[in-house]
Amino acid sequence: MNKTFRRVLAYAIDMLLVFFVFTTLGNSSIINFQLNSYTKYYDEYEKIFNSYVEHQNNDLKDCQDLEKAITDEKITEEEYISKYDALVREKENISEEEYNDKCSNIIIEYKDKSLTEEELSQEVDYYFPKIKFNSIMTNVIYIVICLLYFVLFQGFTGGQTLGKKITHLRVVSTNGQDLSYQQLFIRTLFLYDIVFLLTMTFTWVIIPVKYYSIVIQLLSIGSTALMFIIYCMICLRKDKKGLHDLVSHTQVIEVKKINKA
Repeated sequence: MNKTFRRVLAYAIDMLLVFFVFTTLGNSSIINFQLNSYTKYYDEYEKIFNSYVEHQNNDLKDCQDLEKAITDEKITEEEYISKYDALVREKENISEEEYNDKCSNIIIEYKDKSLTEEELSQEVDYYFPKIKFNSIMTNVIYIVICLLYFVLFQGFTGGQTLGKKITHLRVVSTNGQDLSYQQLFIRTLFLYDIVFLLTMTFTWVIIPVKYYSIVIQLLSIGSTALMFIIYCMICLRKDKKGLHDLVSHTQVIEVKKINKA
């Protein structure tokens, strides 16, 4: 089996294991004490955003459009549905012109109540920092799991995670010394998004709220670019070293299978 493929497979196995533990602990309100606050702000933000999208997707021009939107449950506001129902009951006693005028007023009122892009942007600026702040504990849980697994556990086993054990790979030092926990720590910082998460956490303290979402997006792009560079280096370099290997003075080697007699 190709060594590069085995490295990818080992990474996938390890990340599935980390994700399982992280999901279990992160969804526990006992361990993740910010979970309820995060869920609250995220649900409120999602409700506002969905409401905006719902209004944008409803091209209401006349009573027929309004009736169809209500039938298709694209308009869920009870206020508008009840107003239209009342208008339908009144239809027999008023002229068609008056009916259409009243229907148009309902549509105008519905449209006027929808969020503008500027208002939505203000809502995002309000909720986004709160969502990110209340995800700090989630980030901490992820970082701790990564450090325990990829640093302490991998150091204890002499450079093998469960993924590397299965794929017969091992991390070793290239500086002529034994593999150290410091080297594994540096590898982990670069390889598992920890630099990004730590920077994002500190950003909450030093960056004004109005710039927070922009900075987070830039950090996300930087994190993706870093991972792309690492994977390209592993695939294209002769020694198969990624940026994390060069910085930490490590490399991944193959472990020969021992055939038992």
